[in-house]
Amino acid sequence: METLTAKPRLRVLLDHLATIKDTRQSWKVAYPLREVLFLVVCGTIASGDDYDDIVDWGEAHLSFLRRFCEFHFGIPCADWLRTVMNRIDPDLFAACFSSWVAECWPDKSDLVAIDGKTSRRSHDRKRGQKALHLVSAFATTRRLVLGQQATEEKSNEITAIPAPAPWSPSMPWDAIRTSLRASSMPKPTTFWL
Repeated sequence: METLTAKPRLRVLLDHLATIKDTRQSWKVAYPLREVLFLVVCGTIASGDDYDDIVDWGEAHLSFLRRFCEFHFGIPCADWLRTVMNRIDPDLFAACFSSWVAECWPDKSDLVAIDGKTSRRSHDRKRGQKALHLVSAFATTRRLVLGQQATEEKSNEITAIPAPAPWSPSMPWDAIRTSLRASSMPKPTTFWL
């Protein structure tokens, strides 16, 4: 059990997200980067599937969000969230988020499900664009997507498990690859970390 003097987990999240620098001109910024990142993380944890869901959640929980950040101009629109998030280095964002998770829950082991999916109607035959194939790692206990990897073609999930990523140094990827048998792997594949 946490002590009352411990820093709240969402304040710790803001500290981790502060390592991502805002490259925008400060005098033009209506929505500070820390507010945007905080909104996106909280909205995603609250089951927001896209930026429209995150905006809806943020508007419904603005008083909660203001306990941690100003949100002087309220909640940005979905297009603005998309624009800002597309400018952020995804590896740095993943590293910040993962370091927050590791700091807040250091001793939690998790069941991770690996599953591949093909996005419907993501191909374009006229332009020769193939369908989008994604492999996801999902922490089942925490109900959290740990990562996704796009693959060139639909293939076995084992071949899509990336090499050790800088945001997850404790994950034994090589051991996972060798211990799982590709031919008899049920979907989704699960393993303990």
